[in-house]
Amino acid sequence: MAFRLTMPKPCPGGRPSLVLRLSRGCLRLYRDEDGAVLAVTVLSFLLLFVMSFAVYAVGETVRQRIELQNAADAAAYSAAVVQADTLSRVAVINRAMAWTYVQLGRMNMDYIVDKWLEEVLLLWEIDRDLAYSISAPSNCNEGDWYAGLSRHVHKESVFINNRIWVTAEDIEMARERAAAAEKSWEALQDPIQELRKIIMQMNEAEEDLFALLPERIEEQVEAVLRKNIRDTRNDLLAGGADISWQLIQSFHPLSAYTEVMPDGEEAHFLNFTDVYRHPFEAFDLGTDDWWILDSPGGEGFQRRYKQTGRLVANWDWYGALWQMVEGVCVLITSQSGDNELEAESVIGGDYFAETEHAKPLWLLPEFFGEEGAIVVGVARRMNNPLFFLYRAKGQEGIFKGLTLNEYERFMWTASAARAAFNPHWPGYSNGEYDPTFWDGGLIEQNLMNTDWDAVMLPLHRAWADAMAGSFHGETAGEILEEVRFGSWQPLYGGGGAVGVQVAPDGMRGGEPEWRALEGWTLH
Repeated sequence: MAFRLTMPKPCPGGRPSLVLRLSRGCLRLYRDEDGAVLAVTVLSFLLLFVMSFAVYAVGETVRQRIELQNAADAAAYSAAVVQADTLSRVAVINRAMAWTYVQLGRMNMDYIVDKWLEEVLLLWEIDRDLAYSISAPSNCNEGDWYAGLSRHVHKESVFINNRIWVTAEDIEMARERAAAAEKSWEALQDPIQELRKIIMQMNEAEEDLFALLPERIEEQVEAVLRKNIRDTRNDLLAGGADISWQLIQSFHPLSAYTEVMPDGEEAHFLNFTDVYRHPFEAFDLGTDDWWILDSPGGEGFQRRYKQTGRLVANWDWYGALWQMVEGVCVLITSQSGDNELEAESVIGGDYFAETEHAKPLWLLPEFFGEEGAIVVGVARRMNNPLFFLYRAKGQEGIFKGLTLNEYERFMWTASAARAAFNPHWPGYSNGEYDPTFWDGGLIEQNLMNTDWDAVMLPLHRAWADAMAGSFHGETAGEILEEVRFGSWQPLYGGGGAVGVQVAPDGMRGGEPEWRALEGWTLH
């Protein structure tokens, strides 16, 4: 069947009717093709604009995600640099403390010996003078006396440590040499007091460095984040991105991953000097004989004098008066005695006869696990207005991997780092830093080595147990879970909470079709 468009007949009187005029207008529009290309062009450009805007929106979101990751990496690494700097400083102090401890111990030993010898000579001279005063010269002889062993053997001598006879003149000369070298007990008092003060200050400095470390790390993380991430213009138009961050670290380092070196590790402490491998090398004669290690509580290192059979002096004395009686030498009177002087009676309780309590800190194995790791989390609200076009409620979408979960409009990331040291160990090249805990040889040196630096850690290794160059355990999921539900702090704007952002109240009530929009808009 065919249809043909016909014109209505004109009205009587010659003037076209209204229907006729409308019909002619429709026919003219039907046959007119002007403007068709414009309409197609407008539609095409609109489509291209939407596609281009969508590509830009996706690219901008990805860029922001990369910026977020870079900011987290930079913050974690910078925090680990602060941590490494602290450990290097503590290691330097430990080395200096070991040297000071050795020098102080030697001064203490010189002080003890000189003060004891002074008292030995003083008492010996009293006995000698008494013996000599009795033995006045006469026609019979020149006087019979001794202060030592006998008149003919070691007459003027002292028996030291029940081992060797030395003359009083030898003792006097030894004291004179000590005085010339400023090692008399009087000259040593001020240097000893100064070195003791220095060790006390070193102890306090190490504690302060660790006590202030969490605060310094937190300040560094926030400063680096502010320099690496900020609101964009789109964020400002949308009221801000609510950029938030959080830091997971140990806030009790002194108890969590450090301790004062136990006194049984004194040889390792002395090794911090790179010269002395054993206390006998540091203190020579007297070590453990009378110069004993006696650290309070079994931690740190303190040596002091203790009477153990050493630093003891013995001598006998005898004086006799002889006179000629009727041509015969007759003993008129005589006196004798013996004396013993231990250093304990001279030194006991003397402030200058013991070292200051050196309390160097070192790291526990826990530092190379969770306690020493620094984890930085960063989050921001996505400002992409086409966010709802790319993912619907309950469906996979292009932004799903960037958000906390499929219902939230925040992207987030986390990064981990820790200080590590260069062990200069066989198999390690110079500049290679080991982020794990070494058993055996290097445990004693972990805060002797001053070459600490920062290393980035994969999340699945950050809290793992690290021992002898290897990691044990997977921790990424645990870390991400703690970051996600942790305490977020605002970096810019409001921030401080990475929660669900849903549709406005007016779109969440009423008819089911309005409630369905909530999953699409996610304002």
